[in-house]
Amino acid sequence: MDSKAKALVLMAILTILVAVAGGRIASAAIEDFESPDEFNAVASNEYVTLLYKPSTSEVAVRDNETGTVWYSNPQDIGSIEKVLSGAAQNRLKAQVGIEYYTPDHIRKTMDNYNDSVLLGQHEETILPDGIRITYRFGKRWKDADYLVELMPADRFEELILSKVQSEADKTLIEKNYTPILLRKLQPGETRQNATFADLEVLLQDYTMVSLGQPLTGRNWLDTLQHMLLTMLAYRTDITSVRDMTFEDLAPLIDTPTYLINRRVMAWDRDGLIRIFKEAGFTPEEKSADLEAFGLNPLLPNHEVFAVTIEYRIDGRDLLVKIPVDQIEYPIDAELATGERATLPLTTITLLEYFHAAGTDQQGYMLVPDGSGALIYLNNGKQLYPSYRQRVYGQDRAIATPVAVYAYTDQIYMPVFGMKRGDSAFLAIVEDGDALALINANVSGKVSSYNTVYSSFMLIPLTTLRLENTETHWMDRYAINLYQSRLPDCNVQVRYTFLQSEDASYVGMARWYREYLIRQFGLKQRTGTDEYPLYVDIVAGIDVNKPVLGFPVRRVIPLTTFAEGGAMLRTLAELGVGDLKARLCGWLVGGMRNHFPYSVSLESALGSRRDFQNLLDTAQSLGVGLYPDIEILNIWWDKGFRANRDAARSLDRRHALIYKYHPASSRRLGSQSGYILSPYRLSDMVKSVMDQIVKLGVDSVSFSSLGKYVDSDFRRDPQRLVDRQQSLRITKSALESIRSAAGGGLIVEGGNVYALPYADSVVGAPTGHSAFAIEDESVPFYQIAIHGLIDHAGPPVNLSHDPRAEILKAIETGSALSYTLYYRDSSLVIDTDFHWLVSGRFSDWLDQVVAAQRAVNSALEGVRHEPIVDHRKLEERVYLTRFANGRTVVVNYNDYSVQLDEVTVQARGFAVVEEGL
Repeated sequence: MDSKAKALVLMAILTILVAVAGGRIASAAIEDFESPDEFNAVASNEYVTLLYKPSTSEVAVRDNETGTVWYSNPQDIGSIEKVLSGAAQNRLKAQVGIEYYTPDHIRKTMDNYNDSVLLGQHEETILPDGIRITYRFGKRWKDADYLVELMPADRFEELILSKVQSEADKTLIEKNYTPILLRKLQPGETRQNATFADLEVLLQDYTMVSLGQPLTGRNWLDTLQHMLLTMLAYRTDITSVRDMTFEDLAPLIDTPTYLINRRVMAWDRDGLIRIFKEAGFTPEEKSADLEAFGLNPLLPNHEVFAVTIEYRIDGRDLLVKIPVDQIEYPIDAELATGERATLPLTTITLLEYFHAAGTDQQGYMLVPDGSGALIYLNNGKQLYPSYRQRVYGQDRAIATPVAVYAYTDQIYMPVFGMKRGDSAFLAIVEDGDALALINANVSGKVSSYNTVYSSFMLIPLTTLRLENTETHWMDRYAINLYQSRLPDCNVQVRYTFLQSEDASYVGMARWYREYLIRQFGLKQRTGTDEYPLYVDIVAGIDVNKPVLGFPVRRVIPLTTFAEGGAMLRTLAELGVGDLKARLCGWLVGGMRNHFPYSVSLESALGSRRDFQNLLDTAQSLGVGLYPDIEILNIWWDKGFRANRDAARSLDRRHALIYKYHPASSRRLGSQSGYILSPYRLSDMVKSVMDQIVKLGVDSVSFSSLGKYVDSDFRRDPQRLVDRQQSLRITKSALESIRSAAGGGLIVEGGNVYALPYADSVVGAPTGHSAFAIEDESVPFYQIAIHGLIDHAGPPVNLSHDPRAEILKAIETGSALSYTLYYRDSSLVIDTDFHWLVSGRFSDWLDQVVAAQRAVNSALEGVRHEPIVDHRKLEERVYLTRFANGRTVVVNYNDYSVQLDEVTVQARGFAVVEEGL
């Protein structure tokens, strides 16, 4: 069916659906628009129209008011693309790409255009609000599988010849086939001898004859040998004609059979395949004939996959969904060798070229690296690695790196976008977000287009090395291990479209803020305008102490409960108003507390009464005290049973946390701890919260629940917890914590799924990873959540540049955070906590108070106000404007900057008039 016929069928189906749906689709609106070439309108509402191109299965979204069109694939490939050609260039027309591995652990890829659309292997279904397309990747049968080589004459005439109308096609068949059979030798009839077989044994008292032109001499021998070799090609139990027996030829006795000629020209072979396909002949029918001759049936190509994609319009947005339960991939498929194997579909790529920007366009791509980063279109950085990072950081159960040479920020929000001229889009991964990767390429890297898109690791894998070595140059010393099933979720991405003044990273963040309010129930906060100060009080740390010459793990106090109370009183007396203190290392084991099956105070810090006095002091001062509990990382195994409580890595061993050498950055030989199985998280949280409440604690901190999402790769698919399931378990745990903790919850890092349950985020991202392909850091994260939830960046005193952290807080409207302890800093030297060396309370007290006053002065009255504008005025000089009009300019340079009539001091800030 050609594209025009398909278009007519689609429109007819659409008309019927409109009638059945009672006009739910605005058919009049569809007819009002002149669609781009070959695109047909398939759904419309008052805002947008969804367009579909049957010949390529491309889609587009058209704004009903402005006429702006956003395409799934570039429309100017012929004039723009200079990097790719052939099938690689055809990939620019694809909407879905898949990655899989062969039984030999060879990575392969396919895309829906080259491997489905061009093969005519896709089907469309019109939906009330969109369209569903099912793709079959890869040919199930090769063209050669349609070619008849040996077939009983009665079936050949019934299934093929009777359906051939063209005289030329009939002539082509007659020219290339010889009808033969085996019959008994006639009295006095003799038979030639052959060098390739003992015909006395093989044929006994039979001979082969042609039912058409008689075969004599050399032609008879060649045809016989060709017949035997044709049959041998479909035998796996023997390897030579000399191994064949008379019984193997019995099905040919007195059975007229069409045998393809020994020499068939390539163009004739193609013509025959075409004829057989047009006649409706199938490889399955060919297999039946082969089996009738006692031969092995055809084996279909096992590298065949199926993926369904749905496009729907939802208000002004486009929803793109891949139902994971409808994905098909080879499971226990029979190979040509007779063995069986599974070919796991590991990764799926979605709309890689959506709204792709060519080499002549201006703008940038937004990636959610840390607080957010921009990659300028056509920035010339094609020699640098592409941007490719996992949403919510690495799944720590997949693999532990052998070395960590660079510490990068993670993705906290599952979003990405692109500004191209006066238009932009923002994409939000709504389902399958824990499986998602965000990718970006600049022109010249992979193609001539700038692209930003999502992909999804559906079946994670890791490499198991078979020798006791970290690397080996020979692949045969390693095998791949895979997750045992597809994830229990769908893939869904929402695309929203922005124009004019909204087409910017600020516009994207403001729209995402509205989305968080609408989808997650976040609300604009009210209350005091004074910014809170966050202080992590480090109570106890574990160190190795020699006892009788042996290292013994002991907890030493950095801040006792009584000293913690003194710190709170001192800060209150110096005028710190809204103080929120996390008490870290208060449980048995210190900062790396014991497995919290039992909530017990660390005795080195004081008694139960001392702890209660600390709670009372905080309450009397109006300080929010949040005891912190580490629940995902298990450092002490007392009460912990690894087989029951630990997550499994992909190699089926316990998922471990390792230490890294501070100088070489390489992993040390012994692990530091285990990763808790998400399967156990809900029970652990309930047990901990029941005990916490009995201690009189009503505010808590579960820092790691806002940072990590880990799988549990159990061998049994029913017990396996995939990463999206783990995310759902984490959200449920956060909800139960929030219900039990009437005073509030603090999380660290601030993955977006934790925001509806937390009243504060500490350690929120304030910068990006500074990958070479990136051009600039932007506060997308802060713009999206400012006024909805209080947040603070990394601890100021642990930064290499504390002044820059204070300025960053002012630029992003964030609170300040410090990590402090009461006792001397020499206690942390030569321990695993050496990074706390700049944390002594008395050393920082005056600076903490001064910095807090500076932030509240700069950000007076805006704690609960949205950020409405953020701009780079010049190099290292940024402007931030809040909804009430207050505007601050921050200068990170070592020299002052003059802006109109305002001077911004070196490494300083200024509050300026709104009109700047």
